[in-house]
Amino acid sequence: MKKLLLFIYTIVFAMNMIPGAYAQGSNEEKGDGVWLKDPITDCGIWNSEPKGNETISWSGSCDDDGKASGNGVLVWLENGKIVGRFTGTMAKGKAEGRGKLYFKVEDGFAQYNGDFRNSEMHGRGVLTFPDKSRAEGDFKQDEMNGYIKVTIADGRSYEGDVKNNLPHGEGHQITPEGEEYYGAFVNGKREGQGTLLLPNGDIYKGQFKNEVAEGIGSLQTVQGDHYEGSFKAGKPHGEGVYTATDGEVARGQFVNGEPDGKIIFSQKNGKTTEEIWKNGKKVEL
Repeated sequence: MKKLLLFIYTIVFAMNMIPGAYAQGSNEEKGDGVWLKDPITDCGIWNSEPKGNETISWSGSCDDDGKASGNGVLVWLENGKIVGRFTGTMAKGKAEGRGKLYFKVEDGFAQYNGDFRNSEMHGRGVLTFPDKSRAEGDFKQDEMNGYIKVTIADGRSYEGDVKNNLPHGEGHQITPEGEEYYGAFVNGKREGQGTLLLPNGDIYKGQFKNEVAEGIGSLQTVQGDHYEGSFKAGKPHGEGVYTATDGEVARGQFVNGEPDGKIIFSQKNGKTTEEIWKNGKKVEL
C-alpha cells in the first residue's frame, strides 16, 4: 500500500478522467522492497518502495514468523509525519481482504475503500480524492481493470470498460465542454463505432479513429442539415451525400468538409444538375 501515486490520465478532448493509484504492491519475489518493522512490537510489514526516512506503526498482532496478521491499523510516517493509514486485515505482512487506505496527496489525503490482495488494490473498490473526484469499480493489481465509474470535480465523467487505467471497450464519456460520447475506446481514445453529441446540438454517428470522426458516418446538425458518407480527421472527406434543410441533395466528392469535384444536385421537384466544385466553390465552365 504505502503511498499511492496521484496522477490523472488524459483521455480524448482533454478529458482527464481516471485517477490511478498503487499500493505497497507485492514485488517480494523480484527482490524489490524490504520488510519494515514496528519499532515497538518488531512486527514486519512488506514495503515494495522503501525510503530511508520512513517508519511504521502496526496495532494488530503478529504471526509466528513475526509478520503482521489479522485486523489492525497500520500507519506510515515520513520524517515523523503521517503520510498514510490502512485499517483492515493483514496476512503475512501484507494487506489482504477488505480495507480502508488513506494516503497523502498534494492537496490533502485521498482514500481507497475496497478489496486488497498481496497489498495491492485488487477487487471492488472506491477511490476518492480531496476535491471529491471519485472512481468506483474493478481493480486488479493496483490498476483499474474491468468496469469503472469515474467523476471528476470539474464535471468530467466516464463510465464503462477500462484496461490498465484507461478506457478500453465500450464506455460513456462527458467532457466539461458539454460533449457526450457513447461508444468504443481503445487505449484511452475514441476508436471504433460511436455516437458523439456536440454542445451545439449536432450529432455524429459512425466510426472514430484516434479520437476523431474517421471512416463512414453521418452528421445531423441542429439546423436540420444532414451528411452521410466518408469522414477524415473529423470532417466530411471522400464520397458523401449532403441533404439541406430545404430538401436539396448534393452527391459527390468532399475534401476537408467542402464539396470538391463532380457534384450532382437533386431538387425536391426532381430536377438534377451536375456541377464541378473546387475548394467549396462552384467552378464556372
